[in-house]
Formats: sequence, C-alpha cells, structure tokens
Amino acid sequence: SNGINAEYESSGINAEYGYIDCLSESADELLLRYFEGEGNAQKRKASEERTRGSISFTGSLVPQGAGMVLKVRVISCASLPKMDTIGSCDAFVKVTIQPRYCTKLSHLKTFQTKTVKSLNPEFPEKSSSFTQAISVDFPSLPRSRAVCLQLTVMDKDLYRADFVGEALIPLEDFLHSPPTKVFTLPLVLPDLSDS
Repeated sequence: SNGINAEYESSGINAEYGYIDCLSESADELLLRYFEGEGNAQKRKASEERTRGSISFTGSLVPQGAGMVLKVRVISCASLPKMDTIGSCDAFVKVTIQPRYCTKLSHLKTFQTKTVKSLNPEFPEKSSSFTQAISVDFPSLPRSRAVCLQLTVMDKDLYRADFVGEALIPLEDFLHSPPTKVFTLPLVLPDLSDS
C-alpha cells in the first residue's frame, strides 16, 4: 500500500484522495470530485495571477415546473493571449455544464458562440445566449458545488481550434442571481495543461 501511495504522490496526483478511495467511488462521484478540485485550482491560479485573460457573462437559474432553466449569455473576453502569428485571436466560447458525463447530466447540450477576431472580443447577444432545462436536485448531490458551468475559450484556426483558457462556476451560484448580474472570471489552464 505504501508503494502505491508513493507512486501516486510522485506522479502529481493529490495523495489526500487516496488510491483506495478512488476504487470505492462510482464514476459519477469521481467526476464530481474532479470538477470540485478544478474549481478550487482555478481560485488558486487566479490568486497567483496565472491567468490568460478573463470572460464576462450573465447567468441565472429560474425555477420551471419540477426543474430549473439555466440562462447564460456570454458577453465578452478581455486580455486574451496572442494565439496567431499576426498577434490576434479568433475567439469563440464553448459553454458546457460539467461533469457532463455524470449520469444525471449526460443529456445536457453544449453551446458555442460565433467566432470573433480580437484579443478583447465582444459577442453579439443573438449568437451568444444559451438556455438549458435542468432537472438536477442540487441538495441531493454528494458534491453539489462540483456541478458547474464551464466556459472554454478557444482560438479557431484553419484546420483546428487551440485552447486559450477556461473558467468554472458552480451552478448553485446562479440560484439567487438576478438575470442581469454580470460575472467576470479569470481564464486559466486546467492542471493537466499547466506548465
């Protein structure tokens, strides 16, 4: 058992989670744990000023029948890094509710804005609004703050898209949020791509 823990510690996996705990958890619990950890890592990186610009958006969760409706509008990004040889960025944003492979969330869709060529893109309202019905009972989840909105900023190239940065915010933060409240979050690299 000591050899297993030492191997995981040396490979960069946080030892507090422990190998045995991972074996006893369901896939859904592991996904929730991962996104809870990513949210905490995002705060740490922002405090260390390890960001790649920022993203501004509005978001609200509105009760509807037995569930809720999530309404999101991507407004803009600021101070994106230069991604092209000409010093620009062809930015678009992918909006996903995570962990999307979790059983209770697997039916939810991903939304994408149109591409705007700028290091400080402003997204037209018509092509940057997203509405999604959600039937998740947050208090019943073991890690309710791990269910989050993931905003991934990408740079569109001719043949592929390059990752710029991402921001995560727990859906619970939208529960009592007025629909016009603007959230601005730092864009960071996930730990897997962090150098």
